[in-house]
Amino acid sequence: MGKRVRKLFETTAEASRFEKLVLSRAHEAKPWNNPSTDKRRLSELVERWYQVKGMYLKDGPKRRRYLLQTVERLGDPQGAKLKPGDFHEYAAVRKEQGIADKTLNNHLGYLNAVYNYLRDIGGD
Repeated sequence: MGKRVRKLFETTAEASRFEKLVLSRAHEAKPWNNPSTDKRRLSELVERWYQVKGMYLKDGPKRRRYLLQTVERLGDPQGAKLKPGDFHEYAAVRKEQGIADKTLNNHLGYLNAVYNYLRDIGGD
C-alpha cells in the first residue's frame, strides 16, 4: 500500500488529473524491484515468433528467411538492445546496395510484427 496523498483542488477535472498522475507514479518501476531484462538474441526471438505464429502464415517460411537475413546483417544483437538507429544504419547500407525503400519498409514491418506479437502473448 502506498503513501496517502490529500490535496484540495478548485475543480473536479484538476483533481482527476492529479489522481491519475499520482497513480501512474505509483506504478512506475522501482530501482529495488528491477525486472530482469530479456537476454535472448534477435534470431531467437524470430525463431520463437515462427514457432507460435509464423508457421501458420501463408508466406511464413519466406518471411522467416527475410527476418533471419536481416538479423544476420544487423549482427544478431540482443532483442532488448535493438534500437531504431540500428535499423536506420542497416537501411542506409542496404539502400546503397540498391534495395528499394518498399522492401526495407517491409523488412521493418516484419521486425515490428515479431516484437508486437511476442509482446502481446507475453513473450515467453
